[in-house]
Amino acid sequence: MSSAFRSRRLLAPLGVAASTLALIAAPACKKKQVEEVKKEILKKVEIAEVPLPENAVGELVVRDPETFMRKLSTGAGLEPILGASPYQKLVDSVTDDSAKKAVKAIDPHGTIAGVGLYKFGNPAEKPHGVVAARLKDPDIAAAALDAAEKSGQSIKAWDSGVLGGKVYEIKDGGEVAVYGDVVLLADTREAIDAAGKYVAWRAAKSSVDHELVLRVPMDRIGPELKKLGVAEWAKVKPGDVPPKVKAEIDPLVEPVLGGVADMGQALVTFDIDGENLKLVETFAAKASLSEWLKKFPTGDATPLLTMPKAESVSLQRFPDGLGPLAYALLEWGLDGATLSAADRAEASKQARALGKALGHSLAYATDSVKGAAPAPGAPPSLDTEIFVRFDLDDPAAVKGAVGSLRKLLEKSLGTAKKLTVTPYKKHGAEGETLATPAVIPGFGPTAATATKDTWTWALKGSQLYVDLCLGCTPHLLDAALDPAAKGTVADDALAKARIGEFPTKDLVSASYGTTLQLPGMPGGLGSFMGGPPPPPPKPGTAMWGWSTVAPTGVSAKGAVPLVFVGDLSKSLIAIAGMGMMGGGMGGPPPF
Repeated sequence: MSSAFRSRRLLAPLGVAASTLALIAAPACKKKQVEEVKKEILKKVEIAEVPLPENAVGELVVRDPETFMRKLSTGAGLEPILGASPYQKLVDSVTDDSAKKAVKAIDPHGTIAGVGLYKFGNPAEKPHGVVAARLKDPDIAAAALDAAEKSGQSIKAWDSGVLGGKVYEIKDGGEVAVYGDVVLLADTREAIDAAGKYVAWRAAKSSVDHELVLRVPMDRIGPELKKLGVAEWAKVKPGDVPPKVKAEIDPLVEPVLGGVADMGQALVTFDIDGENLKLVETFAAKASLSEWLKKFPTGDATPLLTMPKAESVSLQRFPDGLGPLAYALLEWGLDGATLSAADRAEASKQARALGKALGHSLAYATDSVKGAAPAPGAPPSLDTEIFVRFDLDDPAAVKGAVGSLRKLLEKSLGTAKKLTVTPYKKHGAEGETLATPAVIPGFGPTAATATKDTWTWALKGSQLYVDLCLGCTPHLLDAALDPAAKGTVADDALAKARIGEFPTKDLVSASYGTTLQLPGMPGGLGSFMGGPPPPPPKPGTAMWGWSTVAPTGVSAKGAVPLVFVGDLSKSLIAIAGMGMMGGGMGGPPPF
């Protein structure tokens, strides 16, 4: 079952609303008919709290859709697309007067709640969904539905014993009901009966502390996902995965999926705070997952401060356990290398030595050459620099392994692509700088750099530095090593202040970035796709995030500037447009 298919099924109830609008008759809003409906079908309903349905796989709650979308539209620069008032734009888009009245009956500031449903164990089972939205005038909505049914249109009513009232079924699929002061939308009768009361309570009565809340009951569905995963892996045939790789994955399947089964509820909240979309994520852990989380090395975010200033910097700590799989994947890749069997064996030996000598923490940074966006018709620049710093357990072993692997790499390239190797000795670090043929020739910012990529590795103390510059001149390594350059994150007051607010213990990952563009795209992702560049960020605007672990579970927090959300949204719209119009030069769509 593909994620796209699941998304379509879960969003199906939203399509019910549009279908219903087309079926509503204008006379339904007359006072007389409203009074009749009050007496005949709009029974008084006391919306009460009920538990989450047993087959629920997730829920989404938006506290005030209109306010949330307005803030998102304004902050992300999406007003030309969504309008200053997304709700008003929806109203204006409805041409039928009767349908327009029905849309106006929905409270744009009322909470919307939705639940996804799925019954595990039956491969033929499809996901379903139910949505509840608050109504400003339930009488008008109920009258419209009743009149549409009585007029002989493609809608019929049936009595729900669960809801205690009428539900209207649309011929082409979908269920609609007015329940108290909410309207319920679902794709099947079973779905509206199973989750109608719950989403009605969430929309009308429950406390919602954040602008948008996503909840996944992993404590319920985790064991089912484990069963599915084990069953699917059992179907893998010998020819589907390289034998060495499969041999390493086989013993990992049970513990990894066991960790999924031992997850507790996952909760993600979103709030717009000024110019940022902030999110908080938590999920609980027990049994095997709890034991695995105990193995994570943890600390604080201070290692970020000694990284070079760049568009983004990140820190990651990790436990043991995945080394054998990584080595198996490497050996599989070496099978296709232009090396002798003896050289392949030596490469595998040195890679294992390197892996064993690495510590349990790495930090990395990405940056791009600053400048104007490519001229119209010119190819985009791939002027991206990637800098990685590894903590080491055995620096001496790393030095020997890296040197040997470099020589084997040169062998595999052959004489036609011989490396240019220059010793690197600066600021107490020693290593090598390698110039190689460009990964993508012609994409550098200048003719000189467009034909080559520059790799540098260097050792200093208990750290290994690796720098890759794609079609550009590297600068991050020198900035990290030279204290006189004042080029580290600690020399950026805003970055230092933000990172200083991160947790001081239990932290396993952290990131900070001032860029609102992807590396190599100075005009922003939107301009790269042919759209306008994003508005310049205000001073201090940054993306940041962190995550912590404990035996009881995982917590994460972060923020993304709305202007970046807008830039990304516009680019996706541009990509979708390209797909509908076909690829370049009249070719097929790119996706």
